[in-house]
Amino acid sequence: MKNIYRDHNCGELNIKNVGQNVKLAGWVQRIRNLGAMKFIDLRDEFGITQLVISDEEKIKDIKENLVTECVICVEGKVLERTNKNDKIPTGEIEIEVNAKMYFLLKLIQKKSIYLL
Repeated sequence: MKNIYRDHNCGELNIKNVGQNVKLAGWVQRIRNLGAMKFIDLRDEFGITQLVISDEEKIKDIKENLVTECVICVEGKVLERTNKNDKIPTGEIEIEVNAKMYFLLKLIQKKSIYLL
């Protein structure tokens, strides 16, 4: 499903795509901070793909602006994961996000919503 936001979906990339530059869009399901690197689980209606960000400027930007349920668009290179996850179809790869190609499409406020 190609459009201006993505050329692949989050459930279709695999080991055959290693080395390719791709564009993905979806919502942030989970953010893991490992100091010099951030890992983000990007989800769409087709599946989950792990993103890795190691650029210090982008990590700062993400720390300030990115929360779960945000909708983002990223471009990056498909890499083979060192720690593979056989529980998901995309568990053999991750996307190394290009530092200049990250767009916050929709921000979910960090405030809680209470329904009465």
